[in-house]
Order: sequence, then structure tokens, then C-alpha cells
Amino acid sequence: MRLTHIRLCVDDVKACYRFYRDILKLTPRFDASESVYAEFEAGDATLALFDRKLMDQAIGVASGPKTSDGVALCFAVESVDRV
Repeated sequence: MRLTHIRLCVDDVKACYRFYRDILKLTPRFDASESVYAEFEAGDATLALFDRKLMDQAIGVASGPKTSDGVALCFAVESVDRV
């Protein structure tokens, strides 16, 4: 099993994108300054940003007090069924 992505669910992707790019100086994988999704090079893994409301819709929870968690960890495995 290998960690491939750390995905942060955020309320303002554009502001977070600028913070990670301009303040922390992480290298973007593509220009996501006007997107709802962004990725940065982060060593052996990818740091990704995703719009929290869209994640809530994708996993079927209503936006509000019971929203999605703020982070998702993504792993690569040889066999999902076996793991």
C-alpha cells in the first residue's frame, strides 16, 4: 500500500490554491487558479484541494453542520478486494 494523495476539502479553492502556491511555494501540477480542484507536488504524494460542497454532493451528504471530513487519504494498492 502506498499513499498517493492527500486531498483537502476546502470552502475556497482559489484562496487555498494561492496560499499553497504563493506562500508555501509548492509546485502546482497544472494552473488551477480558476478551478474547483488543484494538485501540488508534495514529495512522494500529491497534495490536492477540492471544493467541499462538491465533495458533499459526491458522497451524498447535505452541506451544513454534517459536511464531509476535511481530508481524504488516497492509497494505491495491488488489489482493493484483498486489502
